[in-house]
Amino acid sequence: MLRAEIARDVTDPRFIQLFSVSFPETEKIPLRNLRRTFGRGGILRMFFDADRFVGFCYTFEVNGIMFLVYLAVRADLRGMGY
Repeated sequence: MLRAEIARDVTDPRFIQLFSVSFPETEKIPLRNLRRTFGRGGILRMFFDADRFVGFCYTFEVNGIMFLVYLAVRADLRGMGY
């Protein structure tokens, strides 16, 4: 069963590794900038199937509107219904 955990920071190595390979450099917000958004509308959700890390989404909410900034699934798990 897929479950989501809200991360407290962007230091988890699973997130960093997937983030680094999933997006072109020109589309990556520096991690220090993502870190500054925590508690100010930025939310990092990490997804797990049992204990296996599947992927993440990073959203930003302001004035009741949620923006999906990043969504990534591990390459070896793509096309498997996640």
